[in-house]
Amino acid sequence: MDLTTRTFPTARARGVDDDRPPALHTRLEFEIAGGDHAPRIARQVVHGLRTELDARRLNEVRLLVTELVTNCVRHADIDRKKTVTVSLELDASTLYVAVSNPGAGFEPPEPPPAEQEREGGRGLLLVDRLADRWGVDDVHEARVWFEISRSSNGGPP
Repeated sequence: MDLTTRTFPTARARGVDDDRPPALHTRLEFEIAGGDHAPRIARQVVHGLRTELDARRLNEVRLLVTELVTNCVRHADIDRKKTVTVSLELDASTLYVAVSNPGAGFEPPEPPPAEQEREGGRGLLLVDRLADRWGVDDVHEARVWFEISRSSNGGPP
């Protein structure tokens, strides 16, 4: 089952004067079938945050979600018969993202030396460099989460 989403710009983003206050807290959770298409679908859903994050942060979050979903597909063998769950939670200053799958948890590997040439294996290194905080949980599923401020200058977008 593919996930299709549609987002519409807010009145404020369209330049329409709107006296309604912005949402104080937003939460979105979605499941997508695994397989090679899963990272692309996750990226499309994250793109729906384009009115809530500045452009740099949006690109960073799209990259990180793509990497984490790709890790689920490649390393946890999440194929089209299994699902990946992506949770996004947005408050006034921070975006919290969790990517989970029904597989077993893991200990994050040590980052490779900077001079080591190899393809792949840098997803968690990117998370470590771009996120404000991150971690791995292993309660009832394998879950990698990260927090990132909504704007690249640390304040609201």
